[in-house]
Amino acid sequence: MKRTGSSVTETALQFGLTNPPMITAWKKTFLAGGAEALDRLKGQPPVSDKAKI
Repeated sequence: MKRTGSSVTETALQFGLTNPPMITAWKKTFLAGGAEALDRLKGQPPVSDKAKI
């Protein structure tokens, strides 16, 4: 975006994303914590079927 001058919406369309605000959130996370911050998982861990036995 910075290099090409494209908007958030244009960037989302270029990468096939349907949620342009997601790019804004990724950019904010990247600027705050670098590339490592984008690797952090969010949300609850998946539940395995074995735990239900």
